[in-house]
Amino acid sequence: MSIMVEGIYRSGVIKLKTAVEAPNNSEVLVLFKNRSKTDKEKFIKSAGKWKDIDINIFNGILKSRKDLRKREFEL
Repeated sequence: MSIMVEGIYRSGVIKLKTAVEAPNNSEVLVLFKNRSKTDKEKFIKSAGKWKDIDINIFNGILKSRKDLRKREFEL
């Protein structure tokens, strides 16, 4: 069973925000969130990056995605 819990890292120690019942010596996976910029700041920074894209390539990508939805699959 996997559980996802937020925590705070400070001076080499991670303190969980929520108590978790888990056996001692349980393996964990730690992911450090990049909190340097908000999603809004990232979005604004990327504005204009697609201005020189070949519209035919972009339309081709969109069409292929729509075509995938129309396909029938047999299991």
